[in-house]
Amino acid sequence: MKLQQSLWVHGLALVLASGLAWKTWTDEETSPSLTRDRVQVWPANVDQLESMRFESEKRTVDVLVHKDEHGRWYEVRVDRELPSSTPHGHAHGGGGAAPQAPAPERKKQTFVSVTEAEKLAESLAPLLALRAVGRVEGEREKEFGFDQNAGSVVVRVAGKQHTLVLGGPTPGGTDRYARVQETGEVFAVPGDLVRRFEQAENRLFE
Repeated sequence: MKLQQSLWVHGLALVLASGLAWKTWTDEETSPSLTRDRVQVWPANVDQLESMRFESEKRTVDVLVHKDEHGRWYEVRVDRELPSSTPHGHAHGGGGAAPQAPAPERKKQTFVSVTEAEKLAESLAPLLALRAVGRVEGEREKEFGFDQNAGSVVVRVAGKQHTLVLGGPTPGGTDRYARVQETGEVFAVPGDLVRRFEQAENRLFE
């Protein structure tokens, strides 16, 4: 009987030890992949978020935060340039100056978003970058796409404004370089953050 109890105790200890070893091993494997290269760009509390704004040559997206007894909800305003239906490149026949191209047609939309806009809000308050690059100046600006007008993201949290000037894509094309206007520091930020704004009428619409 004592032998049976001893075997049972040792067996239980072996199972517990194996489980602990497996957990430690998996934690060592997964934790770095979840936190590696994550750098806080600015501290923020999503509960203090007031508004988010995206500006580029062809679109403006405003996301305003509202609260009621059910929680947070977001008013999304999109003002975007529609693709031109006028064919380009046709030769102009006859004398005189070529006719002036008509102004691009624009479309404005306002809608309510909850789940998808909340994901966007949580990605900006606080903003966590994939990695810090440092300052990029002079000839290096072209290398990181800051010679192009790629747009900007403006976030207001507790009365304080944070501005992110967008650059070009990172190697591989999935993420983006961005410069914090207030500090001049450059980071690589998740590309999905930018795509939610660039495709707001689809990505944020519910």
